[in-house]
Amino acid sequence: KSNKVAPLFGFGEKTEKNEIIFSSCLPRLGIIIPVCGEPVDEVRKSVFSALAIHYPRELTCIIVTDDRGNPNLPALTREWSVSYETHPRHTESKAGNLNRALAKLKAMGNPEWLLVLDSGDTITPDVMEHAIPYMTDAKIGFMQVERRLLFKDVELPADFRYFYEMILPRRDRFGSTFACGSGAFWRTEAIDALGGFSTWNLVEDLTTSYFLQLRGWRGRYIYGKPFHFADYVLDLPALVKQRWQWMIDTYRLFFWKNPFLQKTIPLVVKWDYAELGFSYLLSFPILILRLMPFVIIWWHHSLFYDNCFGLSYWHYFLPLMAARLLGEWIALRHANVPFRNWKRQQTLFEGLMPVYCIAAMQTLMYGPDRKPRYHVTGKVQKNGFFAKTIRIQCAWFFGAIVTVWYGYYIGDGNVPMFFMSAFWLIYSSWLLMPFIICAAVTSSQIFYVLWKATVIGAFSSSICALLLGLWKMNAIKAINCATGFNFNS
Repeated sequence: KSNKVAPLFGFGEKTEKNEIIFSSCLPRLGIIIPVCGEPVDEVRKSVFSALAIHYPRELTCIIVTDDRGNPNLPALTREWSVSYETHPRHTESKAGNLNRALAKLKAMGNPEWLLVLDSGDTITPDVMEHAIPYMTDAKIGFMQVERRLLFKDVELPADFRYFYEMILPRRDRFGSTFACGSGAFWRTEAIDALGGFSTWNLVEDLTTSYFLQLRGWRGRYIYGKPFHFADYVLDLPALVKQRWQWMIDTYRLFFWKNPFLQKTIPLVVKWDYAELGFSYLLSFPILILRLMPFVIIWWHHSLFYDNCFGLSYWHYFLPLMAARLLGEWIALRHANVPFRNWKRQQTLFEGLMPVYCIAAMQTLMYGPDRKPRYHVTGKVQKNGFFAKTIRIQCAWFFGAIVTVWYGYYIGDGNVPMFFMSAFWLIYSSWLLMPFIICAAVTSSQIFYVLWKATVIGAFSSSICALLLGLWKMNAIKAINCATGFNFNS
């Protein structure tokens, strides 16, 4: 709660005169902590984190804006010396909550910049020292700081280091950064020009960023070290629900506010925003490709005109796959991100592929003027085996294992057909396996160990079936056919 200016701002020796001059040059800052049923301890953690920021207290206003009306919060916020606001009508989800808090802040001092900090999240004390240089640029309407997601012994697939340390820095270089909700700074003038935080979508962050850029405002990404820390979702249903909401928002922008139809943003920014929708829509052709091995093995229908073409395909595919992996490895090394984070991203995509497809169809059914109901992502861990959440993925995973064994059993001599189909089934099962395992991560330890052993054992058996099948069908003949060399000689 110190009123002193942190010495890292670079304004020379700290004297009372320097502090007065320095304070007169700084923008007023409003910190909004939206609450919607989170535990009081989570709110306290965020409030204390905001109070610890190195910034003059006379230029800072912190407000807790409550969309559930927790009766314990008003007294606690007075004890913490921060403002509290609740509303008789809790409409328009988080965006509406932020807009009501902004109206209250304007009456209290009209801050020039806003920092949104979700309940339970924390921010580093030195964040303003890195943000202020960007605030002097009148064209910047919002800024996102680098985040670090914290895991509480939950083995959920995550790609956030890949996103925050590789994807967003690249987008920042091309001017297509977007805010990610918590840990985002917003210029009050830009939000006012937009008429408030956007309520058109389920979540306000991506949509508000997009609409601001359509009006000529720019966004920036502040990275190099984590400034914002947040707990990751604690169970698989929360992860799926959270990603489903993000997909709905992305699809709505792609279908009804397509970037390529907008005239006020550069081509590279159009492509970067459209790429979000393209990446989700890619789930449809990939899902079809994932189903083809089932058709080939169960219906004994080869897609190839001759037995050699199936493996000859590797002449073209292997260089392409190797080039892609090499490119990803170089980019990850440059960003100092472990390669396993790329694998986790692929696992997440593989596991959520059915959800991507369902969300696209739901978005088209709702149309541009309607949207599903928003639900706050819970931060309380649920216990149990989430079989309903993974029923499609489980059916696919164990169906792939059975299909590989069936292909080995029938062994009709079509080696290229069996090898290509079994390989793709095993590859996608390998990607999907962590997603299947984490469905039981919050169950009892004994059940979790048994479930994990079952999944890994089933996957291992499919590899045995592939090797036995190749041996049974004369693997040397297959290699000769694929490479054009005669290894028998």
